[in-house]
Amino acid sequence: MTRRYFISKDDAEDYNSAYWILLDIYRDLDDIFESIVPESLLQEIDRDIENMFWGTDVSLLIQKLKSVFQKITFCYFEGFFTYDSHLFYPLACVPYRSFNPKMIGRYTMMIVDSGINVLTKTEDKEYPYLEKFIESAKKYGSPNCLWTIPDYPFKVIEANLKSIREKNHWEQKFLRRTERNIKEYHEIPYTIVSIQYKFGDINSFRRNWERFYGFSQNLGVGNLLKCRNSSFFKKILQHIYFNNSNNKRVHFFGTGIPLIKDLLSFIQQYNPSFFITFDTVKWSITSDKELLKVNNGRFCRSENRDLFLTSFIDKMALIRKDLRVKAKVNKRILNIMDFV
Repeated sequence: MTRRYFISKDDAEDYNSAYWILLDIYRDLDDIFESIVPESLLQEIDRDIENMFWGTDVSLLIQKLKSVFQKITFCYFEGFFTYDSHLFYPLACVPYRSFNPKMIGRYTMMIVDSGINVLTKTEDKEYPYLEKFIESAKKYGSPNCLWTIPDYPFKVIEANLKSIREKNHWEQKFLRRTERNIKEYHEIPYTIVSIQYKFGDINSFRRNWERFYGFSQNLGVGNLLKCRNSSFFKKILQHIYFNNSNNKRVHFFGTGIPLIKDLLSFIQQYNPSFFITFDTVKWSITSDKELLKVNNGRFCRSENRDLFLTSFIDKMALIRKDLRVKAKVNKRILNIMDFV
């Protein structure tokens, strides 16, 4: 049975204890997945723990561990962000309506998203809290708490539109609204500029990349939630790789499950110089036979959410491990061919 290693939200309320529990998680995982965490980082943690017994202030120790944890967390969890109000997970992509300033500092890193689903619930398909969101971004943005500049992915509302004319109208309107917000708010520190484009149109993506590239060091790619086209997604990845020199981070919002393996494979193959992160909540739906028996259905129940999330993390780690093995084999084959 899949291990349970995520703790409840109530157990993680204490800032210090959350980090100590994370430390146990990392060490447990290190015994299971080889070569995921650099040895130097583990040694650094061991030194800090040893220093604590010689009178190091606990608060200082936590600060030392914080920067190390961020690096380790990206290694262990493959840059995967998610959010669940019932669980403590170190990389959080939080909808604005769920955001509370008390969350800051509790997570290793947090992205506050504008919450695109609200666009389906308003008559003018606009964020009813746009001004308040921007005020919060200015007040609470930090290196460990990034805020999205509110964007407008057309796929969110498409199902509610009937005629082709109406769809074309709103698709263009959403692109203009995204452009408006980027130009107006991109100078706010610690924000993510998201590239929107016509769904499935790589030329549209390239054009909007050219228009908005360089507006922020944190770049987002949206409109992926319903994307099942692996070929299209790979073209996006290739374009970013060959045309990105300014951005420290590229985050893929709402990445569909079929695209995650492509994303992990891309990271393994190209080893980009910038951080790649992504988020999804699709781990809460499973086709795993073992989980289906325990949960009695595809959609996870509240008492099994830690199992579902753990299973998803394990599968990603195994995918990366398999990719690393294949990369080593391919390298060995190439070496043999060069020798011959």
